[in-house]
Amino acid sequence: MFFTSQTRRGSSANSPQSIAFVSSARRFILTLLFLAGITAVLTGTVGLQAAAPPMIDGIEGYGTNQVIIHFYTMSNRAYQLQRNDNLGTTNWVTIYTVPSLPPPIGDFQHHGVLDSRTAKQRFYRLKATP
Repeated sequence: MFFTSQTRRGSSANSPQSIAFVSSARRFILTLLFLAGITAVLTGTVGLQAAAPPMIDGIEGYGTNQVIIHFYTMSNRAYQLQRNDNLGTTNWVTIYTVPSLPPPIGDFQHHGVLDSRTAKQRFYRLKATP
């Protein structure tokens, strides 16, 4: 589903303005800060696509025996970060859970999860349920 929106706002004195694009399937909100004397014109077409697969954004060492696993979440999806010390088994253990949150609260939330380095090797996966 696609829709087109054109919005014109006049200037205001450093006050945030919220502009909402609404479709039958999803709501998009864009918050802008207008500075005195500036007029913004927004024109565009937004296409709804299938949700991107969950992705671990990075893993970084922390201290001598810990790591931080980074990922971002999207609205209306619950997430589970899981680990396994041996890929030859199905012993995935959930170490962190993110509940499904409505937009815009759940969109682009960064999560950094601390985990210990108690095994010689460790594998991580991020699962999302629509």
